[in-house]
Amino acid sequence: MLSMWIVQKDLLLLIRNKKALLTLLLMPLILIAILGSAFSNMFASDEDETVAMFHIGVVNEDGSEQSNRFVEDVLQNQLSNFMTIEQLSRAEINEAMDSERISVTLLIPKGFGDQLINNNLPEVELISAGDSSIQTSIIESALIQYQQVNAGVTATVTTLTNHYTELAQSGEAINMERYDANSEMMTLAEPIHEVTVSGTEKTIGSFQYYAVAMGVMFLTMTVVTLVGTMIEEKNDTVYARQLTTRLVAGQYVIGKFIGLLIISLVQLSLIVGGTSLLYGVDWGDSIAAILLTMFSFTLSTTGLGVLVGSFMKTEESFGSIGMIGTQIMSALGGSFVPIYMFPDWMVAISKVLPNALALQMFMDIMTGEGVATIANEAIIATGVGLLLLALAWMRLARKGGIA
Repeated sequence: MLSMWIVQKDLLLLIRNKKALLTLLLMPLILIAILGSAFSNMFASDEDETVAMFHIGVVNEDGSEQSNRFVEDVLQNQLSNFMTIEQLSRAEINEAMDSERISVTLLIPKGFGDQLINNNLPEVELISAGDSSIQTSIIESALIQYQQVNAGVTATVTTLTNHYTELAQSGEAINMERYDANSEMMTLAEPIHEVTVSGTEKTIGSFQYYAVAMGVMFLTMTVVTLVGTMIEEKNDTVYARQLTTRLVAGQYVIGKFIGLLIISLVQLSLIVGGTSLLYGVDWGDSIAAILLTMFSFTLSTTGLGVLVGSFMKTEESFGSIGMIGTQIMSALGGSFVPIYMFPDWMVAISKVLPNALALQMFMDIMTGEGVATIANEAIIATGVGLLLLALAWMRLARKGGIA
């Protein structure tokens, strides 16, 4: 096929251009090393951020079953990883705070239990020394959850009581095996019930992030550079001479497209392999998902490049516009600064960019996701790439293939 002759020609020209070859392959690895080291503090693992154990004093003036349970079951047992409890009287508060034996004092006034029974959030007093915002937030959150659980239990008990009273009045037999109220109430009344949901525990490091970010950016730059040669061929009559042979516009577009696709895939593969070997970057466990993302992204980017190249008249204008456009896309797509740091309007714009889509797909794979998670995005990217290729074909086929 004449299209494969176009592919072979483009590959040979690139291999012979040592400067361009080194720029495409070596520069991404250098920038990944620089950015990965410079911004490593932005990607610190959450596992390194822990709440230090603190000591609180508790003055329980209410003494009801509800207040005792809050102190013993919630604070002492459920939150034992965060705090230790010291029972105090009101007179002992100042001495304990002054000696820095405790950092926060929780004062539970009379009426605490009555407020809970009436489904109201009890009023308590928190006395803190210095900056204790984290400690007080933990206690406040525990109290709110305790009140909500008790409100649910109270409502359930009321409903069940009314239900069984109606059954008794109607003379209908009550099957106690069908519902163990006491057991169910004990389950509902657990003040804080912590569960672990299914999911991944992997986090993204700085080298991982910038390996992807620089990879997608340089792939876009590669497409711009190679499409520039396509425009230069049209201006130097190379394209016109090719059309005097049996080559037609459609074959030319296919040849350019396949050449760009191969070069882009090779570059991205070397970035994946190089960063994995040199910097220990973990690209994820699903090789199939990685390959699918690489193919769909290069397909969409290559299709866009060939389409734009079919419209441009001069290589100089395309070179300047293409590089500026690449930098803007890279900035909005998260190649320089993580997308989560952007304002909302920039995040919304980034969702329509192919490089931002590829970045998110790679991030998903790195956190343990597989083909099923990225399949929809890959299908969209592939479809867009094929559509752009078809438009480029129609564009060059017009007027005998002259753009």
